[in-house]
Order: sequence, then structure tokens, then C-alpha cells
Amino acid sequence: MTSPIGQKPSDVEAVPMTYKDVMCSKYKVFWEAAMKKEIDGHDKTGTFTKVKELPEGRKAIGSKWVFSWKTKEKGLIVDFKARMVARGFSRIPGIDFHHSSSACPSAASINTVIAVATEKGKMLAHWNVKQAYINAKLKEEIYLRFPEGCGSMSGKVVKVKRALYGLKQSGHEWGFEAADALIENGYEQCKVEPCVVRKVVDGEVVGLIVIYVDDILVAADEGE
Repeated sequence: MTSPIGQKPSDVEAVPMTYKDVMCSKYKVFWEAAMKKEIDGHDKTGTFTKVKELPEGRKAIGSKWVFSWKTKEKGLIVDFKARMVARGFSRIPGIDFHHSSSACPSAASINTVIAVATEKGKMLAHWNVKQAYINAKLKEEIYLRFPEGCGSMSGKVVKVKRALYGLKQSGHEWGFEAADALIENGYEQCKVEPCVVRKVVDGEVVGLIVIYVDDILVAADEGE
């Protein structure tokens, strides 16, 4: 089997829309490996806990798989991506979630950080946080039914402990989690632009960080 790695998405088989499509794909083994990687990530962070039965009056929301290519320079495929997401549209405000908005930095803020880094001779770096949302814990009590493709857990109901993609409050919770972690490490949050944090040492700004969902832009002195 020839891998599509290094090719353009337009030159290979279309991305599966469903788990059944994966089973019919000539890249089935690669998509299944991506699904296993996603499940392993949830197991590692403790995203879910098993439940014997749903509490009275509660319903389990559905979930599904979302597949995509990971591309880099020139739009070439570098990896297979599979993400388990909640069907958040079926949830009840005030019970299943309380906050559905999350801050995003403006283009002006991003450009300003890049300009400052260039002027001050700071190093620029870009990080992508894998499975970023599930680093944040949920405050609400949420139950979810696993989709097909989860082995013996397919169709089973679990309690969601962390901010799963697809839940309306997940972006909000992750934003606070990321900012809090940086503040604990000596950074301070911008009052006007909460997605921007800076670290000051002896009156000198030694680090600037912009949080854009799961992408992190860093401008810092070498070694910071």
C-alpha cells in the first residue's frame, strides 16, 4: 500500500466522512492508527470514566469521528488526523454548559508581537498543542456515548471529565487553563487582550506569548 504522505490532498483519495468510510478506504490501516492515537491520548489524560448507568433524568450526548489530513509547507500531507468530537448541539444551556465563548487574539495583536520580536531581536517559535482542549477539566456533569470504532467501548456511555472537542464550553475552559499555567510560570495576562501574556524580568520583557486556540506563538529571549 502506497502512503499519501508527501502528496497533495487533491491527488489522493478523499478524507473519510464517517467510520464506515474508513472501513472502505484504501488507507484504512493509517486512519485506524490515527484513531488509536486519539483514544490513547484520552486514556492518558483521563478524559472519560466508565459508568454503570446514567443518573436519573440525564441523557448521554452523541459523538462522532472527524477525519482530516495534517498538512505543512506547500500543502503537502504529513500525517493522518482522527478526532473524537461530541455532538454539542444537543446540550442544554445552564445544565450541560454555562460558557460557550472563548477569547481569540486579534490580527493586530499577533502582528504587534511579531513586530516587537523582530525589533528586539527575540526568537520566534510556533507550537501546536496536541489534543489541547482535554488538558482542561470540565466543571459540568456530562455523559457521552462512544461512537463506532472504539473497540469494546463502541456505543458505551461514559462520564466526560475533560474539555472534549465539540462541547460548547471546551474552548473557554482551555483558554483559562492555558493562561493559568503561564501565569503560574511568571507570565502576566494583558488586560486588553487576554490571549496575550508577557514575562518581565528586572523591568525587561523577556517573553511574549499569543494563544490562538491550540496554536501558540512565542517571542522570547534565547533560553527563556
